[in-house]
Amino acid sequence: MNDSYLPDILDSDGTEIPGIADDELATEFRVVITSQKRKGLRLERIYWRLLKEIAERRGKKRSRLIASILEKSEESSVSNASRLRGVVTKTLEDERNQIANSVSENSIIN
Repeated sequence: MNDSYLPDILDSDGTEIPGIADDELATEFRVVITSQKRKGLRLERIYWRLLKEIAERRGKKRSRLIASILEKSEESSVSNASRLRGVVTKTLEDERNQIANSVSENSIIN
């Protein structure tokens, strides 16, 4: 395990941007089997971990989640790795928005 770490930094407006350990940014190669064929994918470890967490929240295996995402985007010109990174980011954004909306709705006092 690499102990190198990008420390928290401040954005130009003073907002703290969290750091990340180098080992989370290391890439890993994995083979995913879709209904059409085997595909080799290289993603950063943080994305493999987040895909697993997303799949678990949906009651699926990570491999099945990835296969279903890739099968739906067979004709796309976007790379498979970019597609998966985008799905993770969009999923986390949607979950964050859902939490923010439920908090703001619960904060309203009548």
